[in-house]
Amino acid sequence: MLKPEFRCLSILALAALLASCASTPRVDTQTAPGVSLGNYDTFGWVEPLGTDRAGYASFLSNSLKTATRSVLEAKGYTYAESSPKMLVNFNVSVQQKTDVDNFGPPIAYGPWGYRAGLYGGWAGYGYPTMVNQYDEGTLMVDLVDPDAKAMIWEGVTKMRSNDASKWTDEQVKSHVGAVFSELPAAAR
Repeated sequence: MLKPEFRCLSILALAALLASCASTPRVDTQTAPGVSLGNYDTFGWVEPLGTDRAGYASFLSNSLKTATRSVLEAKGYTYAESSPKMLVNFNVSVQQKTDVDNFGPPIAYGPWGYRAGLYGGWAGYGYPTMVNQYDEGTLMVDLVDPDAKAMIWEGVTKMRSNDASKWTDEQVKSHVGAVFSELPAAAR
């Protein structure tokens, strides 16, 4: 029977190990040369957004706008219906990807770590190849200066999914949060 202190320590170690395995989205950002983001404290939306089609707002656009507004307001930016200092735009591209894993011959050492010849693989058995197809979506978030009509900042992240049309609000929030974690807070 384990002592209570050791059991508690074991559980904490396991929790820390599992937490370290949680993946965070990879983000790339870029600020336009010579631009001081401290000059921008209000935001609005580009009309129409790059994620809208045929003159109406898509579910994805609505989800992106909700997540973005929440994150930017938490960073001190203010949403402005008219005359914002920067506009936010979203673009998404989806590409089908294929991963192919070829597993080479196993190292046959037998059950005790020796006698490879006696316990090796039998002739005629192939080695497995695993094929995994998935959609990889790229989310690009642009911040645009409406007066200069120029991009001032861009954040890009990739989202892996088996069905790109079914990205959940949680996935969108996670990736939008990761993208804007690279944006400095608004100067006040």
